[in-house]
Amino acid sequence: MTYVDSSVKELLHTLEQAVKYWMGKDSGKLKLENLSFLWLEALVKNYGWEWMVWDWETGSKICAGHPNKKLVCMSDTIIAHTLSGFQRTAVIQELFDDLKGVSDVGELSQKPYSGNGLLFSSNHLRFNI
Repeated sequence: MTYVDSSVKELLHTLEQAVKYWMGKDSGKLKLENLSFLWLEALVKNYGWEWMVWDWETGSKICAGHPNKKLVCMSDTIIAHTLSGFQRTAVIQELFDDLKGVSDVGELSQKPYSGNGLLFSSNHLRFNI
């Protein structure tokens, strides 16, 4: 099942609007990971990415990754960094669009996407799928 293109654009636009709304406000009650899960779900449903859990000794993080594990998006980072102003809100849509059909960092049109939770290699990580 995939989202219709207009539904994805609407979802990503809504995420951008939510981030803009919460910028500069007390976002303590806002569940950043919940917003990120919507973004990751769009990657999973549209691009065939997989849900993963990065598990380490003191914690874990939910992620979505390309089936080859060369690209992995961490939950909450893209929302947290756009909310803080570290990244422009437009990166939510830009990164999603750029990941279409991409299986390796060298195929991305914009380089680098730093500070948004996109890992360029996950061979060093232990995942539970």
